[in-house]
Amino acid sequence: MGRKLRMADEKKQVVAIGEVMIEMARGNDGRYGTSCGGDTFNTAVYLARAGIEVAYATALGDDPYSDGIVSMATAEGIRTDLILRVPGRLPGLYMIETDKKGERRFRYWRGEAPARELFELPDWNRIAEALKRVDIALPTFDDEATLWGDTNPEATVERLQAFGIGEIVVKNGSSTALVADKDGREHVPVPEVVEPIDTTAAGDSFNAAYLAARLSGENPLAAAAAAHGLAGQVIRHRGAIMPRKSSAH
Repeated sequence: MGRKLRMADEKKQVVAIGEVMIEMARGNDGRYGTSCGGDTFNTAVYLARAGIEVAYATALGDDPYSDGIVSMATAEGIRTDLILRVPGRLPGLYMIETDKKGERRFRYWRGEAPARELFELPDWNRIAEALKRVDIALPTFDDEATLWGDTNPEATVERLQAFGIGEIVVKNGSSTALVADKDGREHVPVPEVVEPIDTTAAGDSFNAAYLAARLSGENPLAAAAAAHGLAGQVIRHRGAIMPRKSSAH
C-alpha cells in the first residue's frame, strides 16, 4: 500500500490509509514479542497521541489478530469505522531483526492480506473522498533515490513541485530534513544525533509529529524541528510503537 495522508483542515482531522500488520520483534533476550504496525498506522498512532483526530482506513480479516489490531486502534483513540473486515482472511505479518547499530531488516508474509485489495473491495468507496488531493508530501530521500533516481533532496523537491504539491519535507536520515514551501527551501538539522536502538518507524513518527504541529498552527520549520524530536525518541525503543508513557506531547 502507498503512503497516503489526507487532511480536512477545518476540523483538523486526518485519515491515514494503508496496511497494518502483525509485528514480531526480537527483544534483548532473543525472544520475539508480538505487536502490530505499518507505516501509516504508526503515523496514525503518534498523531492520535498528539491530540489530533485521526481515522485509519484499511482492510482486515475476521480473525482474533485482526480484532486485536482494531482494539489497539480504539485504545489509541483512532477511529475504526473505515476499517473493512473480510471474512476468512488474515492480516499480513512481518518480522524485525536489528543489528548493533539499530538498523532493521524486515521479513514479510503478506501476500494474502486483504489490505492489498482495499480499493477493489465492495465498500472501498467509503474512503474515496480522502483520495482527492495531496496537500503535503513527506518523502524519504533514500526511497526517492531508489525509485526515481533523485541525486539529492533538492531533486526530490523539484520533481514533486512539478506535480503542484505546495509543501514538501524530504527526510534524509540522521542529517537534515529539507523543507520546501511557498516561502522557499531550508534545511532543518537534527538537533541531537542519538545512537539508535531500533530505527523502525523513525520516518512514520516524524510524519505524525510534523502533521500534528502543522495542524496546531506551527510553521513548517518549527514542525520539522518537532518531528525530529519525536523521531529521536522513537528510535530509542524497540519496535514501531513505543510505550505510551514514553510519548511526549
